[in-house]
Amino acid sequence: VDWDEVSHLPSFDLVFSRFFLALSSIYRHYCFSVTASKGTSRIGRAEFSKFLRDCSLSQRLQPAVIEKIYSDCRGLSFNNVTTLSPKSFNISKYSHASPGDSVGSGKERGTVEMTYGDFCRALAVIANALYAVRIDLGEVSKLVYLLLTDVFPLARKEHVVASSASLMSDPITALFAQHRKGLLAIFNYWADHTTEEVKADRKSEIG
Repeated sequence: VDWDEVSHLPSFDLVFSRFFLALSSIYRHYCFSVTASKGTSRIGRAEFSKFLRDCSLSQRLQPAVIEKIYSDCRGLSFNNVTTLSPKSFNISKYSHASPGDSVGSGKERGTVEMTYGDFCRALAVIANALYAVRIDLGEVSKLVYLLLTDVFPLARKEHVVASSASLMSDPITALFAQHRKGLLAIFNYWADHTTEEVKADRKSEIG
């Protein structure tokens, strides 16, 4: 992605729209990166911490800042990322959080985990916290800079695994049926020969 192409996007909404495929793939990966059997497709505290470590962000943010971001960004009553507007969500206060700062009411939020909207909101907050001194960048540009510099190069993404149902779909079974004879011949050849025998056959073919 060319920085000049995306650095002047005018709103958070357009940034998240432009990078939806990459960000949603990253989000889905981290939903199950730590506790795959937890039965929810949302990012919890452990998954959020792993994301920060993978992107080399955890060592650049104070623990109190990380805790405050996680607590304040998750389980909010709004999920539309356009509400990241500074007027409705004060993202600048996270640059100077200290251990004594309130991180939100546990009673109010309980054990709610991060939705995709919460995750996007947290990225905007992290960008502002890390690059507060970059007065040459606006709040939206700081987010783009974070994504291109820290997140996309280092974050892990979801690996799509074909399900048994998709493998048994009509187009796939038709393809296998069409090439059944050749596929069986390949299978039988490798089943009946050791690797050394295959190498010897190839050498004899070459002469």
